[in-house]
Amino acid sequence: GPLRAAVLARLRALVPEGRIEWAASLESDTALPALLARSAVFLLPSAHETFGLAALEAAACGAVPVLTDLAGIAEVW
Repeated sequence: GPLRAAVLARLRALVPEGRIEWAASLESDTALPALLARSAVFLLPSAHETFGLAALEAAACGAVPVLTDLAGIAEVW
């Protein structure tokens, strides 16, 4: 989305080279659990979110969700 360049620039300033993988698209839905399982952090910078199911799925795979403070997400977390 529109925040991609700013997020990547900030991550590059904070995280050592070679430790960031940006997954803009996947070959199949079956690749997602494996990607999340090897992720340390899951970023969900939503401007509108009712529940945050993606964050729950990421947490179930072992990734730490970093979320925006929206009503739906705040109620779940």
